[in-house]
Amino acid sequence: MDEVTDELVERGELLRLVLADRREGVGADHPDVFEIEDELMDVLLELGETAEAVPLVERHLARAYASSEPLNDFDVILEGMLPTLHAEIGRVDEAVRGQRSLIARLTDPTHPETLEAQASLARHLFLAGDVAGARFLEERLLVLSDRHLGEDHPETLFVAELLAESRTAMGDLGGARELNERIVEASLRIFGPEHPDTFAAQADLAATLFDLGEHQAAREIEEDVFIGLTRFSGPDDPETLVAAYALSKTLWHLGERDSAREMLGDTVDAMRDHLGPDDETTLAAEADLATWVERER
Repeated sequence: MDEVTDELVERGELLRLVLADRREGVGADHPDVFEIEDELMDVLLELGETAEAVPLVERHLARAYASSEPLNDFDVILEGMLPTLHAEIGRVDEAVRGQRSLIARLTDPTHPETLEAQASLARHLFLAGDVAGARFLEERLLVLSDRHLGEDHPETLFVAELLAESRTAMGDLGGARELNERIVEASLRIFGPEHPDTFAAQADLAATLFDLGEHQAAREIEEDVFIGLTRFSGPDDPETLVAAYALSKTLWHLGERDSAREMLGDTVDAMRDHLGPDDETTLAAEADLATWVERER
C-alpha cells in the first residue's frame, strides 16, 4: 500500500473505535454519531471497502429522506452510487430496483445522464441473470449513444463493451466480435497502442476470437497485449498476469504444450504472490495447470 492508503486505513481503524465508543455513550441516533458515521463512510468508500460502507450510506440517505430539506448535491451523488454499491456486494436485485427508481425521475431519455443511468441498469440486469433483458436495453442504448453522444464517446464505448459481453453470453460470438473490433479501433484512435484501455479492448477481442476457434489470430493479439502490459504496467501487475494466463491457454490449444505449461507455471507462482492464493483467477489457473500436468503424464 502507498502512504495515502496507509493513512486512510489508520484513520478508518480509529474512526471505528471512536464510533463504537460514541454509540455506547450516546446511542446510535445521536448527531455526533451521524457525523462519525459519515466520516467513516467516506474513508471506506475511498478504500473500496464496499460491504462495510453500504450500511453507512443507507443510514445517511435514510436521514436525508426523513429531513424536510431537499437532498443536497452530496446526497444526490450518494443516491446515484447506491445501486452500483449494492451490485458490487451481490445485492443485484436491489441494484436493479434502485437504478430503475433513479431512471424514473429522469425526464429526457436522450440526456447523457439518462443514458449513463440506463447503462448502469443494463449492467445490473446482466449481473442479476437477466441477460436477455440487459441485451435488449444495450442494443437500444448503443443506437441512442451513437446518435446523441458520438461513436467515440467513453459512455458509448462502455455500452458497446456491455453489449459485447451480453452477446457472448447468449452465444452470438459473431456479433460480439463485431463490437470488440469496433472498440479496439476506437481505442487505438483515441488512446494509442500503449494505453490500458487499448490493452483491455484487445484482450476482449482475443477472448472472442479464442471462443470462435480462431486460436492463431487470438495468439497474435494476446502476445502483443502481454508484451505491452509487461512494458507498461510491469510483469507482476494483475492485468499482465491475466494476459499471461490467456496467452498460455491459447498456446496449449495450438499444441505448443511445453511453452504453455512453462508459462502458466511461472504465472501461477506470480499470481500466488501478487493476487493471493485464494484469488479466483489464481485458483482457476492452478486448476488448468494441474490438468495439463496430469494429461502429459
